[in-house]
Amino acid sequence: MAATEERTDGEGAQRLSVERLDRWRALDYGMFIHYGLATFTSEELGGGKHPIEHYQPLELDVDQWVRVARDAGMSYVILTAKHARDGGFSNWPSRYTDFSVARAPEKTDVVGAFVNACHKHGVKPALYMGGDFHNVPGGQIGNARHDFFTVTRPFMDHMLAQLDELVTEYGPLEELWFDGPHKYGVAGRNEITDLIASRQPDAVVAMNGTWEDNGRAPQMKAYAWPSDVIVIEAGVPPIWGTGPWRKLPWDRLGHRLDEPVDYYLPVENCVIGHTGSFGWWWGPNCRARNVAELLGIKLLCRERNANCVLNAAPDRRGKIPDDQARGFREVAEWERAITS
Repeated sequence: MAATEERTDGEGAQRLSVERLDRWRALDYGMFIHYGLATFTSEELGGGKHPIEHYQPLELDVDQWVRVARDAGMSYVILTAKHARDGGFSNWPSRYTDFSVARAPEKTDVVGAFVNACHKHGVKPALYMGGDFHNVPGGQIGNARHDFFTVTRPFMDHMLAQLDELVTEYGPLEELWFDGPHKYGVAGRNEITDLIASRQPDAVVAMNGTWEDNGRAPQMKAYAWPSDVIVIEAGVPPIWGTGPWRKLPWDRLGHRLDEPVDYYLPVENCVIGHTGSFGWWWGPNCRARNVAELLGIKLLCRERNANCVLNAAPDRRGKIPDDQARGFREVAEWERAITS
């Protein structure tokens, strides 16, 4: 269902209040950080085949990641706590898997260090959670392609147990970001949302894949519902239709309605901030993206009512490379120069 621009008040049928979502929207500008085992293998679709011994950052500096975001004027940071395309490697010492930093040569609890650094530097912490289809008994069935995996009950139980660790043990989180939500089914997505709501009722739940890529207006897709926000991945907001009010044909649990109802769902636009690597991760040819291009994306997001989130890719040292950090700072400097 396409976005609507007419309504300007009221609460709508969404899970979180308009006031809460407006506070999230006011954050305006953030950073995504893709970091994990794939950083050291240069293979995002490694499928869990790479030994955990590959994970050997020699100068891991999580505090530096957050300082880069702070110095660039970013208000929140989303860290990949666990990425499905990274083989499900967990950046915290989870009790529910051996495939985590606890068994790696470098055992720093990256999630814990990240949350602490965010609190220290006045930046809101958020976490990305991707399903692990390679290291869970019964978690992978059907077609062998990643995008067509479907979950089993053992998978959901494992995933929810790990999610419970994150939302219970790492303090208040601004946002929980989920990739590939179509794999969970509407029942699984409701389980995810219910667990977060029971532990951190103020946290924003973002389901990727909510945007119909038609080049026009963001449209909520059934395979990503329910979600508290609309996510645009690796693009820019369209020229119209990004206002937060939209009519949807489902209730909060995903049941089809006879008549669409109003939901208040602001937009988050996530963009890769570098080139030459493989996807969102660092690679040997990774270079910072052109500053003018990044600034243009940021200003487009603001003009079109969407949060702008630029991805940073820490390298094998465990640091955001200097050219990326400098580029983010220059975006802030250029923006100040043209708006002052």
